[in-house]
Formats: sequence, C-alpha cells, structure tokens
Amino acid sequence: MIEGPPRRGIDLVWNALPPNAPHNLLVGAPCFDPPGELRDALARAARVRNWDYSSSQGSAALRDAIVRLRARRGEEWSPGQVFVTQGSKLAVLAVLGTLLRPGDEVVVPTPGYGPYRSAPPLVGATVIPVPRSAPDFAFDADRIASAFTPKTRAVILSSPCNPTGAILRAEEERRLAEAVRAQGAYLVMDLAYENFRYAGGRNEAPPPSPAPGADGDPVIRIHSFSKTFGVCGWRMGYTLADAELVRAFTAFQAAHLNPPNTIVQDALVSAPEVPDSFLASARQCVRSRVDALLSALSDTALPAPDPEGGFCLFADATEAMRLTGAADALSFCTRLAREAGVGFTPGTDFGTPGHVRISATGLARPADAPDLADRLRRFLSA
Repeated sequence: MIEGPPRRGIDLVWNALPPNAPHNLLVGAPCFDPPGELRDALARAARVRNWDYSSSQGSAALRDAIVRLRARRGEEWSPGQVFVTQGSKLAVLAVLGTLLRPGDEVVVPTPGYGPYRSAPPLVGATVIPVPRSAPDFAFDADRIASAFTPKTRAVILSSPCNPTGAILRAEEERRLAEAVRAQGAYLVMDLAYENFRYAGGRNEAPPPSPAPGADGDPVIRIHSFSKTFGVCGWRMGYTLADAELVRAFTAFQAAHLNPPNTIVQDALVSAPEVPDSFLASARQCVRSRVDALLSALSDTALPAPDPEGGFCLFADATEAMRLTGAADALSFCTRLAREAGVGFTPGTDFGTPGHVRISATGLARPADAPDLADRLRRFLSA
C-alpha cells in the first residue's frame, strides 16, 4: 500500500460537516470581493492572445509590477530579486526544496502553518519544532535561536502567524536575522497576511518591511496576492530574496513545478493600481468578524485571545474537550461539525493539539456570531 502524508484534520472535519452547515469557519478565505481594478484586468487579459508558457521566474511585466507595489511600502527591490509562483504554498516548497539537503534541519516555531512541517521531509530534512507559549504565542528570537545546531539550515515562520495571529516584532526579526546570518542559515518569512495587522483592535495599516539588504541578505520573504486582494482562487504568490537565490528557486521551479499562470499574471500587473482605500476596507471587513467572534465566544468554554493580525482566532480547547469527553481536538472538532454544524480546525494541523483555529472570515456576517456561540454552548452542555 502506498502511503502519503497524514490526512489533515481540516479535511476530516470538513467531511463531517453536514450539507449547508451554518458555520464553516475552517478555511482562511477572504470575506471581501476582489477590487474592480483586478477583475477588469482579468477580463482584459482573457481577451489577449497570450496562451504561451510563462517564464519559470515569472513574467517580466509582473515582476516589474511587484517592484512598484513594494515601492509603495517604501521598499526597494529589483526584478531580479522577484520570484513568482503558483500560490505561496508552492513558494514554500520551492524555497525549502532549494535550501535543504538530506540531514539538514529546519527550525519551525510552533504553532505554525502545516506545510512548514510537511515540506522538509520531502528532501530528507528534519523539522525541529520550537513551541511558543500560550495564550499569545509571541515570537522569541532567543528561544528560536537556542534550537540551532550545526545542522540548522533555515527557520520558517509566518507573520502575522497562521494560526495564532502573532506578529514577529521588528526587534525580534532583527535579532533572528542576525542569528541566522551567524549560523550561515536563512530566515524564511511567510507574509501572506501582511495587510491584516491590528493595533488594539484598530484598523492598522501595515508598516513597511525592514529595508532589504543587498544581495546576501539571509531573509527570504514570501508574499501572496490571495489574502491581500481577495483572489485566493487565482493562485499567485511571489518571493523576494537575494538575486542568486532567486536564480536557484527558478531552477527548482523549472525542474519540478509548472510556471505560473500566464493570464493571471497579466491581470495582476494591475495590482499597483489598487488604491489603499481598498486595503483598508478589506482589513475592516476581517476585523469586524474578529471582534464579533471575540465578543460572542468570551463567555463560552472556548474563549480566544485577541489576535495581532491575520484572519483567525486560536482558542484553547482544553475545557471544551473536558466538557465533551473528547480525547483530542480532532475528535472535538469532528463532533462539533457533525452535531452542531460548526466547523473549526483542530490545532493538531499546526502542531498544537490542545487548541482549535477559528477562521473569522468564514463567518457570513458579524451578526451571525451569537448564533454560532449559542450552537457551541448547546453542544458543550449536551
């Protein structure tokens, strides 16, 4: 029998949800529509006879547009430092597949996005998890660096974090970058949720990323159009890195992956035209659902801390599991889905089995949060 990777808890819970379940909060899909500038650009791109394969690095036009997009945030990059992929998950695979060799170690602050743990073994590398402390799961550069050994080749994390919403502070990022440089390793930062940062519940515009260094910078930045512009199904991400690394990533993609979608790249050339007002509105759409859930769940056995960013709440399920007799978060979430029509993702998918992830953007309307909380209370008291 051929064995693949373990089945994700999110898939098992999804299968347990009844048809037309009232509250599917499993997936971190945006709650807002894409901007008109990009929808119009996609329609135009479909009418142009450009059916050929793209460059494996990404089209020159899109890489130029990404340089302009980052310049709006005060960053300076060259097209040679931009690598485009069919979604940011393939960027994770291309980056780790390029950097890692059999016997290498990659340090993963936990909780962390599942592919950070599933990709390294594909090339014979070992994952070294570094647990972070509840309830806020803050990043600690010294604690992460304490896990380094002579075999450490990379650290990978997301900020804002999927699933916790924690943000790697600028000072912690600086110290961690210094530590990986001294190690001769790399810091891989997944910034898919960069537009969704909140300061004390406010709609906070994201600060510019620390100024990129010259070639030789050990920080590799992975970005996504999906969350920022509400185009998850378009599947397009990009990476900003040292030009020599970009050439290596491109060679990996040419050998093992498909080049990115030509028509979608043509459409996303218009991304720099999207006004900041759209980005602020998108943040508010997400934040309104985060606030509604925080309030509705506050007096249940599944309260969650206020996230610093991202789409999700990450709640301690210990008491909820005790009340229901569930052996673990997966069995708790599966029963909750089947019996109450509420879909949460078990923390086992992120290396933290006693928690659940609640994707706020899955809430159809902020006003639906009390009904979700009522269903949860009835389930817990049954």
